[in-house]
Amino acid sequence: LLPYEQSSLLELIKTENKVILNKVITVYAALCCESKKLKYEVNSAVFYYSTDSSMVEGDCQIQMGRFVSFLQELSCFVTRCYEVVVNVVHQLAVLYTSNK
Repeated sequence: LLPYEQSSLLELIKTENKVILNKVITVYAALCCESKKLKYEVNSAVFYYSTDSSMVEGDCQIQMGRFVSFLQELSCFVTRCYEVVVNVVHQLAVLYTSNK
């Protein structure tokens, strides 16, 4: 059940310093939202694979085809997680060095 009011992230981020602080807060908020989406995806997705040793010849090939699809989805998910983490680290490094 969603609340009646739906505000976008940009509407919620309004400060006196419209140039720098709004941009910084927007970037970190977007990264937080992306991390939350990835967490939801990993919690809702079924990342498991099982085998059955009593399969006939045709079933093994079908199962291998499904396994390749599973590996592709897993690879894309891990790549996206890596990209988000790298982006977070870069943004924190810039914020840290700009304070000095």
